[in-house]
Amino acid sequence: MSMRVVFLGEAPPQKRPSSLSSISDPTSVCDSCDCDLEAVEIVSYDDMALDEDVYGFTIKSFIRDMFILEVNHHAGVSSFGRLARLSGSFLLLWVNILIQLVLIMATRYFVCAKAVRNIRLVYDEFEWNMYGEDESHMYKSADGFRRGKVEFFEPDNFANLANTLKDQACSIPLSRPTFLGLVLFIWTLTCIGELRRSYELWVALIWNSATSKTSFVAVRAEEEFECGVVKMRGLWRSAKVIVVVLVLIPRVVITCLLLWLGCRWLIATSSFESLILNAVALAFIKDIKDLVYTTLVSAACKRELELTRIKLAPHAKRERTDCFASFKALVWGFLAMAFVWAYIGIFQQVLVDYRWDVAGVC
Repeated sequence: MSMRVVFLGEAPPQKRPSSLSSISDPTSVCDSCDCDLEAVEIVSYDDMALDEDVYGFTIKSFIRDMFILEVNHHAGVSSFGRLARLSGSFLLLWVNILIQLVLIMATRYFVCAKAVRNIRLVYDEFEWNMYGEDESHMYKSADGFRRGKVEFFEPDNFANLANTLKDQACSIPLSRPTFLGLVLFIWTLTCIGELRRSYELWVALIWNSATSKTSFVAVRAEEEFECGVVKMRGLWRSAKVIVVVLVLIPRVVITCLLLWLGCRWLIATSSFESLILNAVALAFIKDIKDLVYTTLVSAACKRELELTRIKLAPHAKRERTDCFASFKALVWGFLAMAFVWAYIGIFQQVLVDYRWDVAGVC
């Protein structure tokens, strides 16, 4: 038997509900704990900050410099220096894009093509030996290399292969689809992160932003934390076209090219050690935009970027933290998994008509 001592003036103990389901009136819980249910369930967002890379730098320059150019034009003031600064921002962006394109093409022709050729020759020789070295046991794939017919596969022939061919065949990434799929998934997530950011910028800059009818770029300067923050409120229709064509579309194209090149090169890698190193090399090409910004942009321009915002639409500044909100972010991960599965199983053209017959003998 337990005993509780109640002091004079103390309220009698209240029985606590055993679960939330036993509470008939949820507001009574909030009343007792002095909390606001809506404040717990809903989050609010600040106006969108720009990325600290060469793309964000160019958008910042377009917003600020175009606004000043328009003001100076109406006032009859010369703006040659401001125009030169804006042109320099776009020039820096396109130098970055050109560097990335050159590296992508060079990797495609000087590195990836050789790797694809070598792995095709290795797998062709493996098929020839494992299917009895008989042309009647083989057929030609779409790219002209030999593939064995399933009924003629002879696993015992693996012992007769040269040690070099054994090592090369067993190092084909497709022979370990789980490991390869994980590496491709990480690389795909990296590229999808870029695509997601491009989509968010498109929504904030183009779709949800007001279409200004009186000025090319509509901005508002506000004091925030003792700093002058410039918030873009709207763009003229032609200004939106310029941003889409010269900034957003090139970013999406570069990302898609990197995704395609990366998946092809990683599948053609000749060893599992090089698989990780090649992924790092691909990330290096993707991150050139950060290197250019960090090294070639002045401290004053970087500070301007920090103080530039894209004003969000009212409905985009508040969101309920329910299951749907969480699922929206997970959709990008599901897209990455679906892409990797489809690429390995259907769309990869490194080893056309791959027979999935290496792992069983290695």
